[in-house]
Amino acid sequence: MVSLEATGAETTAAMSFLHVQDQVDIAGYNTPMQTVVSGDKQAIEVVAAHFAGKLGRKVKMLDVSQAFHSSHMDDMLPLFRAVVKTLQFSRPKLPVISSLTGLLAGEGQLEQPEYWVQQARQAVRFSDSIQTIYHQHGIDIFLELGPHPVLLGLTAACLTSHQCHGDDDDNASPLLLPSLRTGKEDDISVVRRSLAELHVRNAPIDWLAYFKPWRCQSVTLPTYAFQRDRWFRQPRAMSVGLNGNNVVGNDQADGPPSSGDTDRFQFEVVWHPLNKENLQLEDSSRSWGLICPAGNGKWASTVTRALSQAGIRLTRVQRLEEAQQLDGLLCLWDTSSPTDIPRQASQHTTQALTQLQMAATTSFPLPLVWVTWQAVGTGGYDADPGQMNGLGTGPLWGLMRTARNEHPDLRLRLIDLDEEKGSPEALLLALTLSEEPECAVRQGQVLMPRLQQVKELKPIVEQQRHFLRQDGAVLITGGLGGIGKRVARWLATTHHVHDLVLISRRGMEDSGAAAFVAELSQFNSRATVIACDVADFESLKLVMAMFSVQRPLRGVIHAAGVVDNGILSAMTPQRCATTSAPKVDGA
Repeated sequence: MVSLEATGAETTAAMSFLHVQDQVDIAGYNTPMQTVVSGDKQAIEVVAAHFAGKLGRKVKMLDVSQAFHSSHMDDMLPLFRAVVKTLQFSRPKLPVISSLTGLLAGEGQLEQPEYWVQQARQAVRFSDSIQTIYHQHGIDIFLELGPHPVLLGLTAACLTSHQCHGDDDDNASPLLLPSLRTGKEDDISVVRRSLAELHVRNAPIDWLAYFKPWRCQSVTLPTYAFQRDRWFRQPRAMSVGLNGNNVVGNDQADGPPSSGDTDRFQFEVVWHPLNKENLQLEDSSRSWGLICPAGNGKWASTVTRALSQAGIRLTRVQRLEEAQQLDGLLCLWDTSSPTDIPRQASQHTTQALTQLQMAATTSFPLPLVWVTWQAVGTGGYDADPGQMNGLGTGPLWGLMRTARNEHPDLRLRLIDLDEEKGSPEALLLALTLSEEPECAVRQGQVLMPRLQQVKELKPIVEQQRHFLRQDGAVLITGGLGGIGKRVARWLATTHHVHDLVLISRRGMEDSGAAAFVAELSQFNSRATVIACDVADFESLKLVMAMFSVQRPLRGVIHAAGVVDNGILSAMTPQRCATTSAPKVDGA
């Protein structure tokens, strides 16, 4: 028997071309591109040589004792038939897909002795069976019962082939689960993981039967104060938002009343100054490794001197492993010469990604502290919110936050400074707060972000005041995307902006462009849709040339974006660049 990288039709044609159709048979249709042939040894070798040598296909000779599902089985069929006729079959309790036909077995079909005779002789239609299960019966969970997952690989190939050809309109991926896995992990772990996957897919699990060997008993969980109370909330208009009129607030309708006019379930991040009372600081005379990925510029040199003045012993290192004998590792991201912010952001992101991936791979045990300069805003504590010199390191905050969520075992911290010369005392204080993942130093104070309830929402009347002049245009990048459209409707309906310029990659060729322009026109708003790549500076210059004294630009909404998500270990500089190009370069 031989497994061929070929369709069933290609295999049948080759058998006829090689004149071996009387010596070999198709034994199995494993996948749309894998067919098994069985029969005379010499004829099998001829077929294998044809596909491997002339067609360059993959070929694998199977180590089997017999040429199953071929004419070599004919001699045993009469005896097999006689034995099968002595058996009494029971009606199946579950639906069965016949590997003989590739279809759902009919009423009484499996109770006929002749069915089992043909099942031993004819080809196994595994590929057709999987297609029937998935496409005709809507089954998308496959659990293989056996010592090692072999059929799951064939199942994946069957489904992938049809999805690639557009035969599957469902975006949800099929779930392929093993019951056991030889040699790689213990059996209990495999079973437990597969059961968990089945559970989250709402498959019925007999948990009492599963826990019975351990003699576990179910217990009643503690009750809670909110039991028997209804907590579904009726929406109430609270403030102006992006739904065309108001942000929908959740005022309690059929549960306990909320206090005041604010929503108890609305929160915001607020920076708070450090309370130094009863503060226990760590030893400040520690030895830290120092890395300056962007070079030892003016700002990095100033911060280094400030740390030394504060009593920190610094040792310059080039790699993470060189700091293993120290108390931690400081990384200064210098942006004191922001000549090209997009390029600087790209370079910093690449260097930071490499460092974080190395830290995760090696399970870096020491504190890793990134120090940036004016990379994040802190609300009212920023002396000049419009003067953020460290925009090139802004993406690093999001990157480290992601790494911290994925690798909570790593000791990752962020500190942002406001003054180029630095404040030695405040910086030292921020550095010693090892339990604070994020700190900012503003005007000599150490600030920490806290999630808290929104104290007060602005009244609707106040927020409905037009904050844009109506005698000009508003430019929206990504104007035909989900966010861009929502913002455009909001501007047209709430703030009565009459001139909207919507940028998208395809322009009016977008399938919904014409309909959206017509929709905005109903609100007396004229929309101009332009095809433009916001990451291309020259293309964007042509768009900006549209505005003049006669058609002034009154506002820009930057909603363009490309998604290329992945976990930290799977990210690459190229994937980061794909995401940042329209967002960072476009800005």
